Amino acid sequence: MNWFKTKAVRANSTNNTERRIAIILITVFLFPALAFSVFELSQLNKNEEIIQEIYKDQLDAILFSINQYSNDILDQWTKVLSDFPKAEQPEDFLLEFLEFNPTISQITFFTIDTSLNTANTLTYSAVESELIVKDKLNDNFLELNDEKESTLLKLAEFIENDYQKIEVLESLSDSLLPMTFALKKPYKGYQFCAYMVNPQLFVEEILSPKIQEVARDEFIITSYCDNPDQQVYSTDSINGDEIVSNRKLWLLPNHYLGISLKGNSIDKIVKARTQQNILILLVIDGVLIVGLWLVYRNMRKEILLAQLKSEFVSNVSHEIRTPLAMISIFAETLFEGRISDESKKKSYYKMINDEADRLNRTVNKILNFSRIESGKKRFHFEPVNLQKIAESSLNEYKPQLQLNKFTYQLKTQDNFPLVHADKEAIAEVFNNLIDNAIKYSLNKKEIVLKSYTKSNYAILSVQDFGIGIPEKFQKDIFDKFYRVPNNDIHDTKGTGLGLTLVKHIVDAHKGKIVLKSTENKGSTFLLYFPISQLTL
Repeated sequence: MNWFKTKAVRANSTNNTERRIAIILITVFLFPALAFSVFELSQLNKNEEIIQEIYKDQLDAILFSINQYSNDILDQWTKVLSDFPKAEQPEDFLLEFLEFNPTISQITFFTIDTSLNTANTLTYSAVESELIVKDKLNDNFLELNDEKESTLLKLAEFIENDYQKIEVLESLSDSLLPMTFALKKPYKGYQFCAYMVNPQLFVEEILSPKIQEVARDEFIITSYCDNPDQQVYSTDSINGDEIVSNRKLWLLPNHYLGISLKGNSIDKIVKARTQQNILILLVIDGVLIVGLWLVYRNMRKEILLAQLKSEFVSNVSHEIRTPLAMISIFAETLFEGRISDESKKKSYYKMINDEADRLNRTVNKILNFSRIESGKKRFHFEPVNLQKIAESSLNEYKPQLQLNKFTYQLKTQDNFPLVHADKEAIAEVFNNLIDNAIKYSLNKKEIVLKSYTKSNYAILSVQDFGIGIPEKFQKDIFDKFYRVPNNDIHDTKGTGLGLTLVKHIVDAHKGKIVLKSTENKGSTFLLYFPISQLTL
């Protein structure tokens, strides 16, 4: 019961330590990182909204610059036409202006009296480098109504205050827009000038160079009429629904400028950026979680190793104290002459010898393990017959096997090949496997050693029919200090180094070891050694 209590206390202590380490790692590293990630994710939408607003502001600035450019052009034309009355040769002046600006189809000067009646109308147009003058206006844009009268009066009021403003009077023709402004007149009434602008030509001839300059290779700028599908001009092919932002052309009714990004829309860019940021956060968190898991796993291994070392010290102490105690008792009995029977004396001598051998094997096992761990173990390779080494090990254990009522057999193969190996090291392998077979066999006490060849390997198997090893523990049995946790064998002592030494030795011989085990049915250890070129 004490053993169970000690084991339970150790397991509980180990679990508590692991739990504390996990809590520390989560509290110090994982929780702050995840909290920061959650915060960043919550801020992503706000950040992307800000980016989207910045993009739209930039697009608005671009559209504003084009709108301003169109206004500047119209202002220049207005200023030029304002100087018409002062020109020395007015007709040549107008002809040159019209020929230089084909976007303007005709220019009309008209006056209205204080009663708002139209009078003195003159229209100029250029045909084949000749100026055509008409005293009657064919277009009906001067058929005044309340809205037009109000507009003209405002323009007249502006000019009286030395401010010249352009307005578009309503026209029945969508292809020509009358850009109208007031002229100063020294007599009663109001004088105006209206120049007819073709909006499509204006966009194609006047605005297109500016649009190309602003768009560069980053944007697609489109001019359209009424709706995005009625495109007048575009720097690249685009569908109407791809336009990100649009603004009305200030002095061209029903005409708009639309802008979009080349390649992707703002929404797609923002979405891609959001996905990229989320992916980066997830990758960072994933790497952190994996890193913390590796740290936790390594620390857990170190804790388990420390526990195994503690148990190893306890087991080794027992393994050494028990034979020493037995030797001391038998030696003291013999020394004091308490035994007179010669056969009994021989039995005591044999027990002393057996316990000394047992102690010697334990010490040698620890020393060999220490040499292997420090890399100081040296092997003497020579051609050897594994069958003979296995037979020698069985003979060495024969008294112990007979004492414990084991049956055993060695199944050999004729003309078994030689291998390059260290004879003493291989003997230690068989000794450890046979020793384990004796320790962990309860009801069916039988050991079978078998040798055969397969695929350039000399194979020896050591089979027992004992308690077996549960599958979940099989991957750990070759770890140093490890012993399978089985309550049924708590009285079976050992150092936990036997199978570790076996694995080191087999690996040093460029071989491999395979375990086949079923719980409560026994275990078979298969030892594979490369066949040398020498044969028997």
